[in-house]
Amino acid sequence: MRNLTFLCFIFLIGLPRIYGQIATGTVIDPSTNETLIGVNVSIENTTFGTTTDLDGNYTLKLPEASTAYVLVFSYIGYETKRIEDVWADKNGQVKINVTLKEASQELVEVVVTATVRRESVAAMLSLQKNNVTIADVMPGDVIKKTPDRNTGEVLRRVSGTTVQEGKFAIIRGLNDRYNAAMINGALMPSTEPDRRAFAFDMIPSAMVDNMVIYKTAGADMPSEFAGGIIQVQTRDVADQPFINVQAGGSYNSITTFKTYSHYNQKTPFLGLDNSSRALPQNTPDNLSAFTKPERAEWTKQLPNIWAIQPYKSAQPGQSLQVSGGLNKKLKNGDQIGFIAATTYGYSNRNVLVDRQDFDLDAKIYEAADRQFTQTMSWGNLLNVRYLLRGNHKFNYQGSFTSNTTDRSVARQGYNIANSNNYERGNFLSYTATRLQTHQISGEHFLPASKIKISWNGNYTQINRIVPDMRGITYLLPADADTEDTTYTAEIPLGSPSFRYGGRFFSDLNDRAYGSRADVSIPFNLAGQEQSVKAGAFYQLKSREFDARIFGMVRAAGVPLAIRQLPADQIFASENISPTLFRLEESTNYSDKYGAQRAVTAAYAMWDAKITGKFRAVAGARFEQAAQDLVIYSFKGDSTLSKTFTDVLPSLNLSYALNNKSNLRLSASQTISRPEFRELAPFGFYDFERRLVVTGNPNLDQASVINIDLRYELFPENAQLFSVSAFYKKFFNPIEQTLNSPGAGSFIISYTNAAQANNYGMELELRKNFGFIHQKLENMVSWANIAYIYSRVESTDDANPINRPLQGQSPYVVNLGLSYNWQQAGLSATVLYNRIGHRIAEVGDNGEGLPDIYEAGRNLLDLQLSKDFLKNGNVRFTVSDLLNEPFRFYQNNDNNTKYNKNTDQTTITYKNGVNLGITIGYKF
Repeated sequence: MRNLTFLCFIFLIGLPRIYGQIATGTVIDPSTNETLIGVNVSIENTTFGTTTDLDGNYTLKLPEASTAYVLVFSYIGYETKRIEDVWADKNGQVKINVTLKEASQELVEVVVTATVRRESVAAMLSLQKNNVTIADVMPGDVIKKTPDRNTGEVLRRVSGTTVQEGKFAIIRGLNDRYNAAMINGALMPSTEPDRRAFAFDMIPSAMVDNMVIYKTAGADMPSEFAGGIIQVQTRDVADQPFINVQAGGSYNSITTFKTYSHYNQKTPFLGLDNSSRALPQNTPDNLSAFTKPERAEWTKQLPNIWAIQPYKSAQPGQSLQVSGGLNKKLKNGDQIGFIAATTYGYSNRNVLVDRQDFDLDAKIYEAADRQFTQTMSWGNLLNVRYLLRGNHKFNYQGSFTSNTTDRSVARQGYNIANSNNYERGNFLSYTATRLQTHQISGEHFLPASKIKISWNGNYTQINRIVPDMRGITYLLPADADTEDTTYTAEIPLGSPSFRYGGRFFSDLNDRAYGSRADVSIPFNLAGQEQSVKAGAFYQLKSREFDARIFGMVRAAGVPLAIRQLPADQIFASENISPTLFRLEESTNYSDKYGAQRAVTAAYAMWDAKITGKFRAVAGARFEQAAQDLVIYSFKGDSTLSKTFTDVLPSLNLSYALNNKSNLRLSASQTISRPEFRELAPFGFYDFERRLVVTGNPNLDQASVINIDLRYELFPENAQLFSVSAFYKKFFNPIEQTLNSPGAGSFIISYTNAAQANNYGMELELRKNFGFIHQKLENMVSWANIAYIYSRVESTDDANPINRPLQGQSPYVVNLGLSYNWQQAGLSATVLYNRIGHRIAEVGDNGEGLPDIYEAGRNLLDLQLSKDFLKNGNVRFTVSDLLNEPFRFYQNNDNNTKYNKNTDQTTITYKNGVNLGITIGYKF
C-alpha cells in the first residue's frame, strides 16, 4: 500500500499540466434525493456535450476561457434546465450541481432557467432535505475553513457533539462506546486497548472529503449505536489532473522555543520500525525459566534509559501534505481515475498537570506532573475508480495511517496515604498505532429496470504497540531530618511492581473482514414512486492482545547509597547481577486474551411515497452475533462464548410542509454489545492516573429504543433553521465505574446499570447577512445548540443512583461567523465552542466515593485565508485563543457545576494557545 502510494506520486510529478476549462457537477432528483444517470448535458448553440455517469456526475470541457456559456440539462420525463453565466474560475474549473424536477403529465415542454450560484445552492439544500434519516453533514469546504488538524477536532463543530481527550466522540450525551465509526462505508473496530472507542485524531482532516453523522437508524445501517454513526468519506477522484503541495508550521505559547525535559531515546522513523524498543529475541515465554544469573544477563540487553534530561528549546510544529490526481476518459468511453495523498504532522506539547486524589472526604495524594509529549502522524490515501460504460463503477479505496506518541512525565508528589512520603518519579512511554483500510466496491445500474446493485468487501487492521513503558519512584519520608533531602529509589526485595522500576510491553492487533451487498428496486404504486431495498452484511472481527510486565528487584544487603543515585546509575551494567539488581517478571495469566466476533445481518426496507408530500421508510434488520473470548488463568484456558440474536425495526417518516420545510419523525431499536476489552479481566496499571483498569466478563448487551422529531426549514441562499427533539430508553446500559478498595488505590471497571433515560433538544441555524445589504451576502453566521438530560436508574435499593450518563454534557454550544471576499481572495472565520460539565468517571455510591466531573470550558478559534498568485493560498490559524484550564473535580454537593468552595479538584492543566501558518500551491 505504502509503496503503491509512493509510485503514484512519482508518476504524478511527470504529468503535464492540462489547462482545460472544465465544468463539473452532479444532477439530482430533488423529490427522491437520487442522482440521475444518463442526463444530457450540453453547451447551448455548440456541439459540445456529455452525459452523467452512474453517480449522476458529469465533466464537460468548455471551448474557451473568459467566455460565459449556457449549459442545458435535459432528461426524458424531466423538465429541461438552462444554467446561464457559466464561467471557469482562475483554476480553469467551475462546479455546478443541478436539480431536475419531473415533468407534469401534460405534453408541454418546460424549460427552467437559473444562475450558477442559485442552482448550486438548490442542489446542496436538496441533499439535506431529502435524506432518509436525520443526519448532520460536515462538508469539505467547511472543514477547510477551520484550523482543525484531524477529524477529532472537526467533530466539535457538529450539533450535539462533543469530543473527549481530543479524539473520542460523544454524541447527544452518549460517550464513545455508544457511537460507531465508518470509513468509506466500512465499520471500524476499536483503536484502544482500554475502552471501546475509535480515536478520530488518527485521520488527518486534509484526507477527508466530508463527514456525515447519522443520528437515527435505518435498516440498511449498522445496529450498534445509540448516539450516532460517524461516516468519514475520504477524498474522491479528481475531475482533472492536479498536484497540490501544502506545508505549515505552528507555535504553541507554553511549549515552542521554551525549555523542556525528555528522555534521550531515538523515536522510530514515522512509527514504522519499533524493533529497537522491543523485547530481546531470546526472551522466554516466562522469565522464571532462566536462572538468576541468566535473568541478570538478560536484563543487560534492555536499554538503560531512565533519566529525564533538560533541553533548551522545543521545536515548532510541522506539517506537510502532498496530493495529486488523474482522471482520463478512454477511447471506448470508459473512465479511469485516481487520487493519492500523503500527510505528515509533528507537534510538541509541554504541560504542567496538578493532581490530587481524595478518598471519601480526605485528600490522600497530591502531585505536580511535568509532561512533555511528542506527537507524530503520517497518513496515506489511494483511491482508484473505473467507470465502465457509464452504468458500472468499480472502486478501490485504501489508506494507511501511523500515529505515535512519545511522552515523559516527571512527577513531584506527596503521598499522604502511604506513610506521608514525598515522591519523585519518572514515567516514560511510547505508543505507536497503525491503521490500514482496504476496500473494493462496485455499483451497477440496470437502465431498463432502473435497478441499482452495490457491493463491497473490506479489510481493516489496527495495530497498537506499547514497547518498554517504564516507571520508577523515589521516596523521602515526611518525618525525615529537615536537612535530609535525599530521595531513595523504592525497589522491592521480592515481588516486582511497575511503579518501582517496572517495564511494560504490550501488543494489540485487531483485524476486521467485512462484506455487504445491496439491491434497490424502484416501482410505481398508486401513481407514486416507491422502492424496495434489501441486503446482507457480514463482519468477522478478531483481537489478539498480549502484555508482558517486568520489574526491578534488589537483593538483600544492597547499600542504600546506590539506591540514592539517578536511575541510569542504579541500573548501570556493573550493578546488574544476582547480588544487586535484576528484572523479574510479574506477568499474570490474564495479561493476555484473544477474542473474535462474527456478525451476520440481513435487512429489508420499503421507501414508500404515500403522497407527493408524505414519505415513509420502514424496515427491519436481523442480526446475529457470535462472540468468543479466550481467558487465560492458572487453571488453564477457558472460552467465554455468547450469542446475540436481534430483530431491529426502524421507521422514518417525513412530511413536506411546503417546498422549503420538512417535518420528520423517526423510531428505531438499536443495540450495544460489550466490547472485548470491557469483558477481558486483564488489569493494567495506569501510572499517570494512579489506577488499575480491568474488564468484567459478566457484562450483558445493552438495548436502546430511539425516538426523534425534527422540523427543518431551508430558506434560499444556503440558509437553514432546524429544531429537533429526541428520546432514548436504555436497558442494561454499559458504563465505566471507579472503585476504591482502600489504601489509596483505585480500580476502573465496567458494569450494567438497570435502565437509563436520555432526552434533549437541538437547534441549528445558518443565516447570511444579505438582508442588511447585498454586499454582506457572503458573510454567514451559524449556530447549533443542544440541551441534553439523562438519568441512570438502579435496582439496588440500598445504593440508589441519581446521576447523568457518563460523558453526558447538559448543553453543547457551537457558534461561527465567516466572511468570504471573493474578489480579493480573502476569507475569515471565527469559531466558538462550549460544552457543559460532564461525568468523566462514575464513582462508587456504595463506598461513598463521588463521581469525577470534567468542568465546561470555552474554546475560541480563528482562521484567516488569502489567495496569492494564480493557485496559491496561505492560511493563518489561532486555536484555543482563550486557553482556559481543563479541570476535573470530585463533586461533593448536589449542584454538579464546579464550586471551588465545596468541590475537590483532582486534575487541572492548560494546553496553551496554538498559532499556525500553512502555505499551499496547486500545480
